[in-house]
Amino acid sequence: MEKNVICEILGNVGIVKMNRSKKLNAFTRELTTELTRALEECERNEKVSLVILRGSTERAFSAGGDLRSDQLILEAEGLEQAVGELRGEYELGEYISKYSKPLIAYMNGITMGGGAGISMVAKFRIVTETTRWAMPEMKIGFFPDVGMAYFFLT
Repeated sequence: MEKNVICEILGNVGIVKMNRSKKLNAFTRELTTELTRALEECERNEKVSLVILRGSTERAFSAGGDLRSDQLILEAEGLEQAVGELRGEYELGEYISKYSKPLIAYMNGITMGGGAGISMVAKFRIVTETTRWAMPEMKIGFFPDVGMAYFFLT
């Protein structure tokens, strides 16, 4: 089974890659937990002075929350667990916003929903010709997540 997150240290740079490329790096409980752990590992490593957060392929940074996973959790475990799933994304966004080292969100490919949210709280962002940035959940009546409403106001 592939890891959801790959963490590499190249010299003084920590490279943290979301690795659910078949699902466009959509956030699940597991991805959010593993991503937080990898970022914490880089933050604790004294040799690392810069961290790059990216997708493992050029296809997507992150499509945001995995709505299918959220629905399955809601049905199997109940509302409290489903809310906890979303809380994990918000906590990840808060953690990134307070990250003690320079963090670059390399927004290759699809960057939507919660993926856009966590990219916005990184200290630096890089977009490319292939970046597709959007908040599609707003079209179905969902509130922009992971703090994006704040950025729409500024």
